[in-house]
Amino acid sequence: MEPICMVQVGCYCQSKEAIMFRNQAGSLCADAEAIAQRIKQASDDEVEAMGKRQAILRDALNSFNRRLQDLPERERNAALSLLYKEIVDIVFDFHLSIEASALHAKIKKATTHAEKVEALFELRGTFQDLAMLYGIK
Repeated sequence: MEPICMVQVGCYCQSKEAIMFRNQAGSLCADAEAIAQRIKQASDDEVEAMGKRQAILRDALNSFNRRLQDLPERERNAALSLLYKEIVDIVFDFHLSIEASALHAKIKKATTHAEKVEALFELRGTFQDLAMLYGIK
């Protein structure tokens, strides 16, 4: 199916394989369906590992922050800027997957044309909100 442009800052594409959103520069894109499937299919071990992973992340960030203090300011700021960009991209992908999955289910459950149109408008509004939140131009 051809992309359906839902907002000026990007496109929402729906196919049997994936729901994608990509900004004009081609970055900040997510295969929302794949991430949603990974979430749904996560094993009990994966879910139970959350606390351990959270602790590892906390300890790793503390260690990383201590190491950053030894770097020259420009190098420290460059490292942090690149790290923050990676984190924003990952959070965006997961945020979009959760939003798109919920709205996709709402569209599939719609039984009338009016319900489908309402869900599509909600989808458009959600994507516009995400675009503003994540600074997609």
